[in-house]
Amino acid sequence: MRSVIALLFVIMVNVAAYAQKWTIEYNSGEGVSHIFISGDNSENYDYFVGFYDEDLSGLDIASAICVDENGNYKDRVFWRDYAKSKFTDALSIGNGNVFVSGYYSDDISSELYEKLWVAILNPDLEIISERYVDLEEPYITYCGYTYTLRNDDDEIVLLTRVSDYESYEDGYFDYVFYTFDDSCNMTESSYLENETHRSDITDFTLVPDIRQYAIFGNGMDASGMSNVIYVDEDFNYLSLEFFDDMDDYPDLMLPIWMRAGYWYDESHFLMSAQTTMTTGINDWCPFVVKMDTDMNVLKTLDLERVDTIDYVFQFNSMSYVNPEMIYVATFRERRKLPNELNIYLINDELELLGRKHIVTEDCFFGLHIHSTKDNGCIIVGKETIPDSEPTILYKLGADEFGIDIDVIETECDFEMSCYPNPVSSVMNVNVGNYMYEKVRITINDVSGRRYVDREILLDGNVLRLDVSPLETGTYFYEITKNKECIIKSKFIKL
Repeated sequence: MRSVIALLFVIMVNVAAYAQKWTIEYNSGEGVSHIFISGDNSENYDYFVGFYDEDLSGLDIASAICVDENGNYKDRVFWRDYAKSKFTDALSIGNGNVFVSGYYSDDISSELYEKLWVAILNPDLEIISERYVDLEEPYITYCGYTYTLRNDDDEIVLLTRVSDYESYEDGYFDYVFYTFDDSCNMTESSYLENETHRSDITDFTLVPDIRQYAIFGNGMDASGMSNVIYVDEDFNYLSLEFFDDMDDYPDLMLPIWMRAGYWYDESHFLMSAQTTMTTGINDWCPFVVKMDTDMNVLKTLDLERVDTIDYVFQFNSMSYVNPEMIYVATFRERRKLPNELNIYLINDELELLGRKHIVTEDCFFGLHIHSTKDNGCIIVGKETIPDSEPTILYKLGADEFGIDIDVIETECDFEMSCYPNPVSSVMNVNVGNYMYEKVRITINDVSGRRYVDREILLDGNVLRLDVSPLETGTYFYEITKNKECIIKSKFIKL
């Protein structure tokens, strides 16, 4: 049966962006790569820092790239004779400059880093000032990453992990806090003993208005469970809170790599994370959640898509601009189809305002996002293309993320039949004679918001869709081939 159907179609609208967008493909060459772990915007410049990784020698060297608003960039590898190093965090200090931090060692044959390295860089990537901080006994190495922020006294506070010989071999690490001024002068250091085998840090933030810090991860007798540790302004331990309540299992999301993107007030914050507790074929499910300081879940935006194989946040996935403009970046890997970066625009009420897709050739490793001076965002990561592995930086404007509804008259061959309908979990769709064809399927709600948009290869005359992540309501779905509608109907999700 042929009929003329009004098709809901998602288009982009202007949401106030002003700057020119650009893409930088930063090629390192065969056998080497740059992994940029962190970055920040400072006036008209965007910095990314990490390390140069040489496969042949296994030597890591601190590196950085600075990009102006037009996409012109300078890069630098900070070579030191017979030494290894890496940068792991960057913090804007204004005037176009940035405070960078990481590790340094004179012993390239060892896995240990015996020095903390902090420096101020200008847009030419010149070192304005720097300082090396030696470990105090009995500690022998710095471990993991550095995390920096501004406290209420406008000091730079740095958090990282340290270990002694015995603890390092057994996987035990303590916390160390340093404070610096804007000239890299250290004004204070403080150690916090860890009481568990694990002490991973995934984020370090300042709790507003009450002069406390929050350490996200799984330390302090946490038995490997995700938690937040609160310390006071003098870095004394206050309390530990586990994510949600274990009595909620199996509804508990068990987050991995938690990042606190925004504090509403001293009692509530917005957090991005990922989980292996998925509903479909996914290995990972990303989500954004509103939490209280007791780590109770108040509201959740689940970004899982049923067509995903591997959906990963990695280093830093959320960038807050204002209550109506929060960027969340993810990567998805798909079998036999191009991989995608998916960048979402949401507000602080966890409403999805828009989404931007970027097709990639291969896995996108080391994902990091931060906002720009003109309210856009920059996403950076390394594409794992054989013999190349370029680092790619994308600058996007907010105008690429809006959602609106248009109506287009489209002819379809026949109306799609599906069962069961209404459906609670898996829906079967009769695709008729289109088996073994490559098609695109989309699912929208009645307001036009798109939840599924993917290409698939039909391997039979029945297509099975896991729609359990969708909320209760009415949805429209459509299958197109070469951008022409072939079958379409609607279903009710219980």
